Amino acid sequence: MKKIYMACALFALIGLGFTLSTTNLTAKNSGASLNSNYSGVNGGVTCNTSGCHSGAAVNSGPGSVVITTDIPAGGYVGGNTYTVTITVNAGGANGNKYGFSASATKDGTATFTGGFANADNTTLVKASGNYIVHNSSVAGNGVNSSHSFIFNWTAPAIGTGSVKFWAAGNSANGNNGSNGDQIYNSSLLVNEAPGASITEDIIEAFNLFPNPATDYVTLSMPSEFMDGSLKVFDISGKMVYSSNLSDTNLNIDLNTFVQGTYIVEIEKNGKSYTARLIKR
Repeated sequence: MKKIYMACALFALIGLGFTLSTTNLTAKNSGASLNSNYSGVNGGVTCNTSGCHSGAAVNSGPGSVVITTDIPAGGYVGGNTYTVTITVNAGGANGNKYGFSASATKDGTATFTGGFANADNTTLVKASGNYIVHNSSVAGNGVNSSHSFIFNWTAPAIGTGSVKFWAAGNSANGNNGSNGDQIYNSSLLVNEAPGASITEDIIEAFNLFPNPATDYVTLSMPSEFMDGSLKVFDISGKMVYSSNLSDTNLNIDLNTFVQGTYIVEIEKNGKSYTARLIKR
């Protein structure tokens, strides 16, 4: 089959919006062969500089690659899982095969953050979720076609701050060679939700007592959060407890919790508050 060579991708957040960059990625017909991240983070090695796809300039064709997510406009909440869609558009050229690569870093660094997971068999997670590629090239319908790859991303620990997402896509001509394909890339910028950061003080929207606690803790919350949700995260951002809120007071059994610091979040209709809990 036709091999697809494409630019590696990385997602980054500085604010909300799209930006174009000139870094390239690489992926073959079988995404499984892409065992290195060539996303060009902070000017690092890319597919172009390594010479595997020297025949095409990034973003030189009539198509595009577009990143969309279901992360709210107000930003992501640490530990929550969101859907990411990478759409590669032929734009009037090629469109016989499609591929992509994507990753995410903490804004302003080269440090991967969050974790990717497959939603179907068209994508393949790499490096324990640090980045994700196409599992095999997807056939298109010619010059006016496009293809969307859909997968999941779990946000990093509360307090991480802005994250930067990048994606690169290949709209290939299917001629069984590395030349003549079109590589596109873009980035999506998103912030952490306001109020989601870890703070030393318990936010006054609700109370936890006793705190520090040993065996159990009682959550007392405003009535406006009735029928909302409760989530507890450890300090790494992993959710360790969840429950629906059916009363303004809720007892949480801590006997299965290890000693340490936790973040308790209550949420309803997009409005949320967090507080710090210490388990002795």
